[in-house]
Order: sequence, then C-alpha cells, then structure tokens
Amino acid sequence: RMKPGFEPFPAFCSLSLGLSPMTPRLFGYDNVVVTEETCQNRGDDRCTIRVHWEETDATTRKCQALEQRNVLLERRIEMFQDTVAELVLAEDVDTALDRVVSAASRAVLAQGFIVSIDALQGNPRRVYSNGLDADEAEHIVARILAGETCAAVGEVVEIASSRRHYGLLIAYDPEGIMLDDTAVMQGYARLAATALDSATSIEETRLEAARGRALLTLSEALTDIASIDAMAMSLARATLDVIGADRAIVTFADWGNNVARIAACYGYDAAFE
Repeated sequence: RMKPGFEPFPAFCSLSLGLSPMTPRLFGYDNVVVTEETCQNRGDDRCTIRVHWEETDATTRKCQALEQRNVLLERRIEMFQDTVAELVLAEDVDTALDRVVSAASRAVLAQGFIVSIDALQGNPRRVYSNGLDADEAEHIVARILAGETCAAVGEVVEIASSRRHYGLLIAYDPEGIMLDDTAVMQGYARLAATALDSATSIEETRLEAARGRALLTLSEALTDIASIDAMAMSLARATLDVIGADRAIVTFADWGNNVARIAACYGYDAAFE
C-alpha cells in the first residue's frame, strides 16, 4: 500500500513489476514470472504481485547468483569511475563535494547522505546533503559531533587522507533499510578527501602567491612613504592579503599614558571607521 498522503500512480506500478523479478534472480533462480493480482489504481485495497520461479539445482543457482553479483559490481565500478571523472572536471570544492554526495546516494541504498567538512582556510564548517533538508542535516551533524547517538543515522565514515582529517560522510537511514555498504562509503569518502587535498593545495598556493605579492608591494611602497600614517595605511592594506583577514586596524600605543591612537583602518565602512 502507498503510505497515507501519497496517491498511487501507474508509473510506480510499472516500477514494482520490473523490480519484483530481481529478488529470486539475485539468489540464482531463473524463469521468473510476475503477475499483478490487485492494484490500488484499479480501486483495490492494496497492490499485490505474485512472483513464480522454477527450482534449479544448487550448482546452477550458485552460478547464476554469482553472475548477478558480478553485474551489480560492474555497475558500481562504472558509477565510481563516472564520479572520478566528474571530480576531475569540478571547478571548485563545493561542486566536487556535491557530486560526491550525489554519487554516494546512487551507489548505496539509504534515504539520504550528508557530508560534513571541518573549517578550512578560514572558511566555516560546511554541510552538504542529499535526500534531506539542510536544517535536518545540520541537526544530525551537530549531534554526531557532540558524541550523541542518532537513530536516523545508518553509517558514519571518516573523510581523511594521508595529509589530514577533513570531516564525515554520513548515511541518513531513519527506516533502517541500509545494507552493509561500509566499504562503498569508505571509497566515496576517499574520493572526497582526494578532492579536498587538491582544492586545499591550490588554495594554499594561491594564498602564498598573494602573500608574496602583498609583501613585495609593501616593501616597494615603504621606500616612497613620507609619513608614519601613510606607512600605517600601507601596512593595513597588506595585512589583508598576508594573513587572509577581512579588515585591519593599525594603532600606535602610548604605553606610558595607557592610550592608543588609531593610525589606519582598512576594510571597514566609512561610518564605522
């Protein structure tokens, strides 16, 4: 039966009829026949599908089951390869992590997935989700980071590389339908870590280059500066690129009188300055 509040629709009937034969085939049974006996779309109280299959000997059944398993594993490998290709083409870390979450949701049977990334390069902690809303994802991450148990969580794996720990990949499974797919989740967690390694290396290189340019500009400016206040303004401007700040204030302290004079502000609006 459809859950209360959800109406039956023909496309779902077709999906159910297509999926029903897969169960006996996964266990090596062949010659499967599926018959729809009742249907809510036709006014029946519930949908009923009867599945028939033929008994086979143990050897044949085992061979067919292994063949089905190989097909499923090949599909998972193809999906993993597609995800790697998508990550290579990702323009930034946000896009890459969104693609990791989306790919994990296609490869692992769970209602949703969450990626929680620790603060990086001055950016705050970020949470990406698929299959649940952002507020619920934030709530679940907060509980896990606080060391609390969460019944809605099916599996949690660490996103980490040889360089550092980045965060967590979390399977959202409130109805307990998830199978043992820890190895698959760990694979996608390693992909996320690889994407973050690449992104943080690029960001660190960019910051170092910006620092070098800022220090060079400051040293050149100091040769032409005629006043202490002008030097302070040059220092305030350079500070933003050197340490990655948003705003800077340079003050001169008079320790004897316990006062300080603001010599330069940079990055503030005029009223606050």
